[in-house]
Amino acid sequence: MAYFLLFPNQKKPILSYSEEIINIEKPVYWQEGDTEISELVNALCVANPLACSYPEFKAKQKELDYLNEKKSEILNRLNSYDQNTDLQILLTKIELEKNEIVKQMISKANIEMKKLINIIALISIVLIRISVSNAIAQTTVQVVTKTIDGNEKWTAGMKLEVVGENAVIYCESHPGNSISYEIQIIAKHADKEQAKLDLKKMKWISGKQGKTLFMRNYIELASGDARPESMLKVIYHIKIPETCPLTINNYFGGNHCRKNTKKNNAQIIK
Repeated sequence: MAYFLLFPNQKKPILSYSEEIINIEKPVYWQEGDTEISELVNALCVANPLACSYPEFKAKQKELDYLNEKKSEILNRLNSYDQNTDLQILLTKIELEKNEIVKQMISKANIEMKKLINIIALISIVLIRISVSNAIAQTTVQVVTKTIDGNEKWTAGMKLEVVGENAVIYCESHPGNSISYEIQIIAKHADKEQAKLDLKKMKWISGKQGKTLFMRNYIELASGDARPESMLKVIYHIKIPETCPLTINNYFGGNHCRKNTKKNNAQIIK
């Protein structure tokens, strides 16, 4: 799909620089219990081999494998120059889902009490891992921020689509007839020059086709360019009219829309 008209009322981007001291949990923290879960499933099958052959048990195993794949994708996106708050929330949800599945597998295996006690001891290790903090490193990072803001006229029948990647999107409705926005593109790295270089690789575009307004951020690499070393994040602050339809697709990010956006027939897809 091609978009032909860029937003005309966009102000000149503003660059700002700052420094942060942040506490970062090591990504390895999220991998420490994977061995225990694998041992747990093996213990279930040793205790009751027949149960492992049941379709219901195999279905739960597939769910577990799927969650492990999603977990690996998120772990690959953790960055050394960010606290990765939204990604860690997703990881926590995955761990909780995994533990629930394992509990269901224990139930289906119908294991006698003595063996069950030993297996529950293993799953307790995994549950504790979620709630107990691991080693935390303190790091000073250079922060480069590009801010873009604007205000677009809205008429009845127009809708807004937002496609984000590793973005945090804040949206709310207001009684006016305009769509206002402030976009912050942020790069964090120990080296300020590297942060400035990587910031240019995160693109934000906006435009209009027919009655659809759109906003999108993505990483763009020229031929021979290396992947960004910096933590890159985009923060959206959007205000839309109360009856403006809204669709959000945000990958590996967070959406924070106020309740009154329900009037906008908001579709939020993570």
